Amino acid sequence: MAAGDFRQLQLEVFLNGAATHLIGSFTLLASGRVAAPRSELQEMGLKPPGESSPQDLVVLADVPGLSYHYDEPLQRIEITASDEARVTKNNDVTTRPNGPHPMQTDYGAVLNYTLFAASAGYVDPVRVAFSGASATLDARTFTPFGTLNQSAILRTALGDQFDALRLDTAFAYSDPRR
Repeated sequence: MAAGDFRQLQLEVFLNGAATHLIGSFTLLASGRVAAPRSELQEMGLKPPGESSPQDLVVLADVPGLSYHYDEPLQRIEITASDEARVTKNNDVTTRPNGPHPMQTDYGAVLNYTLFAASAGYVDPVRVAFSGASATLDARTFTPFGTLNQSAILRTALGDQFDALRLDTAFAYSDPRR
């Protein structure tokens, strides 16, 4: 084949109407037909006929069950292939790790809080009419020996009234090996 008998193309590939998100190497032959290396067709999920080296060109029109449309302005090729012309791919998504992930334990603490205060009536520059305040606390301490959770509400009203209400206390320890 002389150098002027073909033109190298890099085209966006659409297979059965769907974008493959691949750019394929194709050759436009002097006859106007399009060919591609065998390995390129296999990469796209197509099954070229016969046996030859991966670099050998396969003319798309010679592949049974395959048709194509070369769109020169958009630089893409739209290939329609029957199920027989496509490579069957099996994707195994059931693989599991060889064991439990090692747990990482360390020392630490967390304190979440919400503060609230209220006043009755009005606020003037000289005097504030205080009605009460509260704090909701959620504390968590963790160690290699477990996690301790504690939640409570602290509140005060007019005068010297003060209340503390424990909501929840829990200790948890997890050992996946036992």
